[in-house]
Amino acid sequence: MAATPEKIEAVLALEQRQGYLDSSVTGGFAAWLAALAAKAEPPAAAAELAELADAYAESALLERPALLEQLTAALSCCRWPEANAARPQPKRAADQLGVSIEYLKGVGPKRAALLRRLGVYTVRDLLFLPPRVYESRPEPVDFASAQEGEEVVLCGKILGSTLLRPNRRLTILKALLTDGTDTIAAVWYNQPHLQDKLRQGESVVVFGKLERRFSGRELNVQDYEFAARPSDSGYLPVYPLTANLTQKSMRRLVAAAWERYAPYLAEELPTDLLAGLGLPELPQALYQLHFPQDAAAAEAGRRRLAFQELLVTQLTVLASRLPEQAKPLKRRQTVGAAELTDNLAARLPFPLTEAQRRVIAEVCADMDAPKPMRRLVQGDVGSGKTAVAMAAAYMAVKNGCQALMMAPTEVL
Repeated sequence: MAATPEKIEAVLALEQRQGYLDSSVTGGFAAWLAALAAKAEPPAAAAELAELADAYAESALLERPALLEQLTAALSCCRWPEANAARPQPKRAADQLGVSIEYLKGVGPKRAALLRRLGVYTVRDLLFLPPRVYESRPEPVDFASAQEGEEVVLCGKILGSTLLRPNRRLTILKALLTDGTDTIAAVWYNQPHLQDKLRQGESVVVFGKLERRFSGRELNVQDYEFAARPSDSGYLPVYPLTANLTQKSMRRLVAAAWERYAPYLAEELPTDLLAGLGLPELPQALYQLHFPQDAAAAEAGRRRLAFQELLVTQLTVLASRLPEQAKPLKRRQTVGAAELTDNLAARLPFPLTEAQRRVIAEVCADMDAPKPMRRLVQGDVGSGKTAVAMAAAYMAVKNGCQALMMAPTEVL
């Protein structure tokens, strides 16, 4: 990073505008200051800057405005050699895709907290977030020919709007629209903030289901935009959501992430393998997943990502079976199968059968072997399968390890 006066001034101003949240620079404002201090001259000014950077990181929010003024003064006393102001090398693709989702344009701390509920922590997480389903938007129709009971796209102008409050928890916003052929009421539920935007004469595109009500024809709005014609049409992704996130905002975030970070996407599988299976490469698959032309394109992208996920899982399982990757049961005290069986049998209210003793011995031998145990114990109801599982847990605990038994019924 070139420590130019213009750059420093811009970062300081941004930190102030963002409310001193230590978020004006990727990685944190205080960390950025510390990096500057490490390259600053003279030593006394650098030391003061580093001390103030640490104080800023640990201080309360109310203390930071005064600290920022001190930092501004300290920075004016620093200088940076030209060698240190050279442009850094571009980050690796993995570093770029691993950027916190908070720093994607249009996100910020609050929306990042919502996205984390969906398991989206980085830009890569967002790009690999698959849509739940897709919806096919019909072509716009004129109001007069719009069919009741169907989902339609209408383009018209606003004649006026009314906000109703039947109770404390419900608001109904109605806007009367026309395209010159007829009038239809567009209805939004619990979105009173839209009333100020629904200005008379404004062009709007609405999508939803058209129904006949006692007051006339109404469209329950599922999506909308202020435009003369729809910008989104055709086959659209429907993403998983959480409170205070909308499909429109999710589509915009995915589009922003794609525009900024798509060049860093690189194929992770052998291209000859993909070609032999007729699967698209990763960048193309993700594009088809998020911006499909039709159902076939979306399915091709989904199959490609599903194949990669399954392949990685299978390779991980196979790798765990390799002898050099396996570890035998670590013993803290030596308890053999025979001793364990006798100790366990003495504590049971019933005698172990010969079949149970044999299977317990086989399980104990598997647990001592230099490879992970993968065993299915099959038997009729009441044959003693739970006793065998309990014996395996008993052996693990007696040899200094932990054990967990999961059972599908409350009886067990």
